[in-house]
Amino acid sequence: MVFFFTGTGNSLYAARRIAQATHDQTESIAQLMREGTQTFEADAIGIVCPVYGHDLPPLVKRFLRTMTFQTDYLYLVLTYGNRHGGATEVARRFLDGLGLEAAYTNDVLMVDNWLPGFDIAQQLTLDKHIDEQLNGICADLTARRRYLKPATEQDLRVYREGLEKHGDIFENPQFLNSMLQITDACTGCGICASVCPVDCIELMHEETGARAVRPAHDEPVCTACLACINACPAKAIRMPMGEKNPDARFRNEHVTLADLIAANGSL
Repeated sequence: MVFFFTGTGNSLYAARRIAQATHDQTESIAQLMREGTQTFEADAIGIVCPVYGHDLPPLVKRFLRTMTFQTDYLYLVLTYGNRHGGATEVARRFLDGLGLEAAYTNDVLMVDNWLPGFDIAQQLTLDKHIDEQLNGICADLTARRRYLKPATEQDLRVYREGLEKHGDIFENPQFLNSMLQITDACTGCGICASVCPVDCIELMHEETGARAVRPAHDEPVCTACLACINACPAKAIRMPMGEKNPDARFRNEHVTLADLIAANGSL
């Protein structure tokens, strides 16, 4: 089983490559979280997801806390775009805290789609040798290699400095509630709601037509994956904190919009 979480397709592509190489199947973490607690048993179980703030995404943490895993070979592959900040070691320690022992951890440098920090157009000009990295990881996993990617002290210092400067922003209600803004450019197509992995966008029908809204909740549920802003065909969703290139959006070239909807949408 290769469990994945994706916002713009990077981790979905990586998970598919791994599943193909290991003759396994991919499973969407977003979809499984809608089904409640389950137990998964397999010879090998993998988690493929992006790095958020040099750590695991909140939804993936909830998945790991919620589900039971029975396997002799638990592996973790993280995708990131600039600095991983020792994320594989941070994630391994998180697994340890849950009583889960990782047999293999590694990461893949891919296109960075954190819009406030990076210009997607510029990112797409960089050759990050993605397939070469994935080829190596697939070979490792096929051979059931045991390997834990080490983190340097500099890596972990980046992680600690980020926490000291910004806190854990992806668990911060104030940050999540203010991160995205749906503007009047919305056409009501509903794509944003369809790609949201945590159902925090819905369509409101008015006399003038439908438009997307972020409904009020007792607790913020946005997981900061940026699937909605990158998928919006009208570029009607913006980040008030600013974007490096407001005209540039991203979806992994090997992943279709239909793939993202199937992975994240409420079925």
